[in-house]
Amino acid sequence: MKKRFINWIGIISILVFIAGLFMLYYLDNNHPYWVAAGDDTLVVWVSYIIFVGVIVAFICAHAHAKGKAKFQLANSVEHRVHVRVASKSKDVSGTAFSTGSTHFVAFEFPDRSRKSFAMDAALCATFVEGETGILTYREFNDSLFYIDFHRHP
Repeated sequence: MKKRFINWIGIISILVFIAGLFMLYYLDNNHPYWVAAGDDTLVVWVSYIIFVGVIVAFICAHAHAKGKAKFQLANSVEHRVHVRVASKSKDVSGTAFSTGSTHFVAFEFPDRSRKSFAMDAALCATFVEGETGILTYREFNDSLFYIDFHRHP
């Protein structure tokens, strides 16, 4: 059975929008003088629908895209391959005020191809060039995600 992606943030945002409409309806019917100008109720309703509607649409679209990407990554195929640690490298980037570094470990696959995985410095330090083991990783949208590496004794 295939899992389905459900955009809960989008659903909650739409429910909040509907609750706001009910609130405006209540204020309009039970408190006729809540708008200072008197008959500007239609302007308030339209303004609310446009303003909150745009915000809800943005939240729903953003949450859907982010959630769907996480869902697809979590449901992508997990690969387990016998590999050799080919090399380690570090990419330093930044400005005059701040710098950062990304550490990479390149693994050589049985077909002699290589793939580099970004990881933090502490994890990168545990690898020794030339050691072999089973690499577990996921590949999604042309990105590689390191999961685990079991060394062979």
